Amino acid sequence: NRFDTLGSTGLNCYDFTEGIFCRGNIFYACTSSSVTVSASNTTNGLVSFKFVDNDFDTTAGVGLYIQNVNNITINNNWFSNNTGVNLQIEDAVDSVVISGNQMYGSTAKSIQLSADNTVVTGNLISGGDDGIFVRSPVSICQITGNIISGMTGYGINLLETPVTVQVGPNLFSSNTTGNVSSGAVVPTIASATNMTLLGN
Repeated sequence: NRFDTLGSTGLNCYDFTEGIFCRGNIFYACTSSSVTVSASNTTNGLVSFKFVDNDFDTTAGVGLYIQNVNNITINNNWFSNNTGVNLQIEDAVDSVVISGNQMYGSTAKSIQLSADNTVVTGNLISGGDDGIFVRSPVSICQITGNIISGMTGYGINLLETPVTVQVGPNLFSSNTTGNVSSGAVVPTIASATNMTLLGN
């Protein structure tokens, strides 16, 4: 499907939505977000969401916004030229795999995470503010095997001190503020709890 030049959100999944497989769609020039998965609370937000082979392009807001749901796969999508965050995952989200995506040209952060039990691997992220912004109180997050380049902020921003984050190995290039926050490469011990930084 092609969702083109809509005055709101391209696809909106609200309460009691379960088992969405969103594949091979183009979301272009939506004035809100391309796709929103946002239940009113965790009780109403059900499970099993898979986003594969989609194009989130030139959205005036967020490319893909997720809140209050669990068990999510985001694989092999294209995010480009979105005004807001390419991929924003808010509080009360658990068990997320973000892999093999290409993200270009957002003026905001490319990936903004507030989810627990998250793996971010094999993504190509280029251009924008921070490549991956991990917020507090995220718990158990692994960031490995990504290429992050050309960010005006950090490649990986951990300044909100998330808990139990493993970073590396990733490949960084030309990130203006730095590759990983809180130091030239290695964050200070005070900046996060139980952090391992490998192979950067």
